[in-house]
Amino acid sequence: MRFTPLLFLFASYYLTNAFDLSPLPSNFLFWTASSSYQVLTPVMAKDKVTGITSLMEQEDIDLIESLKVNIHRLSISWARILPKGRFGEINWAGVHFYNLLTDALLLKGIQPFVVLSHYDNPQELEDRYGGWLSPQSQ
Repeated sequence: MRFTPLLFLFASYYLTNAFDLSPLPSNFLFWTASSSYQVLTPVMAKDKVTGITSLMEQEDIDLIESLKVNIHRLSISWARILPKGRFGEINWAGVHFYNLLTDALLLKGIQPFVVLSHYDNPQELEDRYGGWLSPQSQ
């Protein structure tokens, strides 16, 4: 399993029945998170994408479901979707990868919460403007 050890520890605590969600309000948003920057290696980003196993295992998604979370926050890797920035084509295998991941979460009743930039800036943005802090990019 490639998911964070923190999730494992939290799940272990929960599975001992020591964790009770009942005192929380019914509209409380309880979530887990992952980011492509932390779990997706450059080699994986270049591989042909055949399913969600290159970022999250189905076992990870099952574990998230067992935590009874409402949301899973994930980030999109710009290199996976637009490997050559504005000068290249959309990597449809990358789009398919995120479709599979979000579909797997939705099938478990978990709302995907997508972050468009989490340390993984588009190379085009870096090359042209020097990142998000440039006045030209704001």
